[in-house]
Order: sequence, then C-alpha cells, then structure tokens
Amino acid sequence: MGERIVNWPNAITVGRFVIYLPALYLLWVGEYLYITAILALISTAGDAFDGYVARKLEQETEFGRVLDPVLDKICIAATAFLLAWRLGGPVWLVVIIIAKDVAVVIGGAIFLGKKARAMPSNVWGKLAAGSVVFMFVVFILRFPPWFLHTTYIASAILIFISLFSYGANMIRMLRGEKVDGGSNR
Repeated sequence: MGERIVNWPNAITVGRFVIYLPALYLLWVGEYLYITAILALISTAGDAFDGYVARKLEQETEFGRVLDPVLDKICIAATAFLLAWRLGGPVWLVVIIIAKDVAVVIGGAIFLGKKARAMPSNVWGKLAAGSVVFMFVVFILRFPPWFLHTTYIASAILIFISLFSYGANMIRMLRGEKVDGGSNR
C-alpha cells in the first residue's frame, strides 16, 4: 500500500504555496511590496517548519520530498522573474536561478528514474534558497545599492555551490554511498 500523502507536513507545504500566491500577485502589480516581503518571510519560515513537523510526527513521505522543493523552485523562480521583469531586478541572477533549478529538476528526474527515491535536499540548497529570499526582501525594502549588490553576488555564489553539491550528492547516491543531505522531509 502507498504512503499517506495527506498529512500535516504536506498540508503545511501546500499552505506555504497558497500564502505565497498573493505575494506573487502583489509583485505582478508592483504594489504593497512590504506585504510581499512579509509573505515571503512567512513562507520561508514555513519551509523549515514543515520539515520539522515531518520528522517530529514521523510523517516524512516521498511525495513531500518531491513537493516541497518543487513548490520552492516555482515560488523562487516566479519571484525572481517578476522582480526582473516588473521591478528592474537583475536579469543575470534570474537566469542563474532558473538554470540551476532546471538542472536540479532534470538531474533529480533522471536520478529518481534510476533510484526510485527522491534526492534529499541539503544544507547548501537551503542556504542558496534562503539567500535568494533574503535578496528579494533586501530588493523590495530598497536597501542601499552596495548592500543589494552584495546580496546578488552572495546568492549567485551559494546557487553555484548548491548546484555542485547536488551534483556530487547525486553521484554518491548513484554509487550506493550514504549521503547526509540534511533533508527536511
């Protein structure tokens, strides 16, 4: 029998996505950007909370391991795109974010096909996602340009480290080695 996918951690994950939809709309129209920043931070905090609940209640599921990062990638890519397109954010960073996510999704799909288990997220992926959310908030709150550009560069560096980390973990797992991914699900 299959795993139970309707549980608290997965509900929290879906809830994070639902909370984030108004933030994406507000970015689209370019209004109430402070509310957008608050919703982004709430959604990000929920990312840690859903993993904690999954472990605490022993309700970790393959569905959750796939759903959580997919929804994260959708939210981050959509936000990056809207910041660049509607508010003049850095297009080069959007390209890096989306290219990394496409590479991880394609690699994850290939990996899932070979191993029949979702690849766990890791600390570098979480740091990269967190840095991108922080950069969004810094952009929205109009921090000084020097600080904003520093967050762009820090996010780009963490995104590249994350990409290489996922690639290395994928190779290790395909070899049958144990990987401490720091998975939240």
